[in-house]
Amino acid sequence: MIFTNVSGESEIRTQLAKKLTQEANISWNLGGGFVVTTEDKVTIAATKHLEKMSKEKSWYAPAGVFSTVAITLVTADFKAFLLSADTWIAIYSIVGALALLRLVKDWYAFRKAPTVEEFVAEIKASSPGFESQMTHAPLS
Repeated sequence: MIFTNVSGESEIRTQLAKKLTQEANISWNLGGGFVVTTEDKVTIAATKHLEKMSKEKSWYAPAGVFSTVAITLVTADFKAFLLSADTWIAIYSIVGALALLRLVKDWYAFRKAPTVEEFVAEIKASSPGFESQMTHAPLS
């Protein structure tokens, strides 16, 4: 397959296509649209996608802290130990409120976790204008 742009600069593209097919490992799985890119661009896009996906489970820790503090506040009979009982209740209430805020923030981030379609779009976006400048013609 060679790529010819509208202005007729097909010679360089023909040479490039021949060079790539002779020296590169090409995997063919023809069944849908094509995305032509380099391995480093896929690696960068996959790394960014995995970083976004790692935030998907970040709500687990705040949920655990909040549930523990809430159960403690409901079931415990606070006594004066180093601090007064009211101070302990205030500390647990503040920690519980902070954990709840963090839980809501992380849950919102979890709901906006990236999809596979967004990953593919990110790869396609790494070569802006490629599709609009090229038309596909059979390799001769």
